[in-house]
Amino acid sequence: MNKLIKPLFIFISLFVFASCNEETEIDLSQISKEARFIRFDSAFFNSDTSNIPTEIERLSALYPEFYAAGKNPVFWKSQRNDEQQLELYAGTKKVFKDFSSLNENLNFSMKHFYYYFPQVPEVKFYSYISNLDLEYPVLYTPEQNICFAGIDLYLGPDKPYYQHLPAYQAYFRQPAFLVRDCIDAVSKPHIARKLDAATLLDDMIYYGKQLYFLEKMLPQKDETIIVQYTPEHLDFCKKNERTIWAYFVENKHLFDTSQDLKRRFVELAPFSKFRMKFDAETPGMIGRWVGWQIVRAYMAENPSATLPQLGQETDSRKILKLSGYRP
Repeated sequence: MNKLIKPLFIFISLFVFASCNEETEIDLSQISKEARFIRFDSAFFNSDTSNIPTEIERLSALYPEFYAAGKNPVFWKSQRNDEQQLELYAGTKKVFKDFSSLNENLNFSMKHFYYYFPQVPEVKFYSYISNLDLEYPVLYTPEQNICFAGIDLYLGPDKPYYQHLPAYQAYFRQPAFLVRDCIDAVSKPHIARKLDAATLLDDMIYYGKQLYFLEKMLPQKDETIIVQYTPEHLDFCKKNERTIWAYFVENKHLFDTSQDLKRRFVELAPFSKFRMKFDAETPGMIGRWVGWQIVRAYMAENPSATLPQLGQETDSRKILKLSGYRP
């Protein structure tokens, strides 16, 4: 990155952080841990195809995590010459021309993570070509403290690779969500979830905690990136927050354990199913957004609560009560 642009980016990021948060700006100056994407994708697809065995030994020494399952030359030659993967790698070079801004964002966000969780060792982030493994766009292994990001899954929702997906799922394949999803993956192990006889409110609060964590780790990002909503969908939520909350309360849905309710309001879907005229205007998973607002209110009303404490709190009734949430 240009030497003049880099300080400017940091200044803007800090300004955005200070502007978007009422709390006192946190001090990152003592955080020595760094984060960047280690480019296995680039190293692998620029390797010498004329001497595969030698290249395997070289790459496995540099990137042992990718060769844990073995060094079979036949397998690795087929991967190196696979037409689809070569096409995907070429596509990533067009979309992610310069990783410096991605690394700036990742590093800035992870410094916030380390501020709240100083005991976590420095996380390794690898970018690679997943060959369109949509089940795991980002995979974090807490045991190894490694995060793998399949950058071929963030080329833009209009790309042909994702056209078999419903539009609302293809929407998640945006380049802007790459760092967001990495931070989400690293944060999840620190967020406890109630599983036994979980109510709709339990699930709303669990996902609300995830979004609140992202808000704290990504102060430089717009809310639309954090919640992965279009501006129109986010605007709908804000304008109708009171109506949405009244619906949950008046229909006594909050403490219901019905799987149908969870499918309608917290699980992945093209829209939320109130079974009312405005359903088509709603974003999917609207219960997660409401849960985020409750968690925000809870943390505002309980300033002594830390982020790690919030992550481990699974009493959703307590969080709701102490939040004083009244949209």
